[in-house]
Amino acid sequence: MFYIKKVNILEQKYKYLNLFLKKNFLAIIYLIFLLIFALNLTTKGII
Repeated sequence: MFYIKKVNILEQKYKYLNLFLKKNFLAIIYLIFLLIFALNLTTKGII
């Protein structure tokens, strides 16, 4: 019984994480794109 309860809590945490990732997926891609863009600008400025 205790084991089942623990697994249930883990599943709930995983579901929450999944929702969080789905909601922020576009935001994360946008941030990565901005980082790459900024790095490209700095490298071009130095070279």
